[in-house]
Amino acid sequence: MMNFKITTSLLILLCFLNSARASFTAHWTLSSSIDGVKVWQVKSHPDITGSWQERVATKKIDWSTQGKESHFKSLEAQKKKMLSFVGISDWQAHKYHWAPHPKGHELNIEGQYTDSSGQKITFKEIHIFAADKTIQILHTRLSSQKDGQQYSDEFFEFIQQEIKQ
Repeated sequence: MMNFKITTSLLILLCFLNSARASFTAHWTLSSSIDGVKVWQVKSHPDITGSWQERVATKKIDWSTQGKESHFKSLEAQKKKMLSFVGISDWQAHKYHWAPHPKGHELNIEGQYTDSSGQKITFKEIHIFAADKTIQILHTRLSSQKDGQQYSDEFFEFIQQEIKQ
């Protein structure tokens, strides 16, 4: 009886995961995969993107001396400076929080910026700081995109499977 329940639960989970993956592949396409950076775009709205960047940690972060808040402030300043070189302005994190992650620390950031053409862009980022690597996941879309949250949810549902690998 117990094996039946476990088997049934696993089958339901697999069906859900296959359904989520099918929904993702129906809307999204992998447009680039170079040097540890993967970029997906929504087929019908190529300005809606999701990306995954994985970098080998060159220097281990000492979290006992580098507090999470100061790390975020440093990341924020660096991001604003670097993005200004490509015409991005008004980068603002409206919400951010740290969470424990099985591989280390996770930083979630949500906000908006103005792109080089003057359009408002909504973004969501996840940074995973593991001992041996850093993973950055980014989703962007026009802030005016009516069904934008649907695509954001779809992307992060898909990418959670990538994180677990």
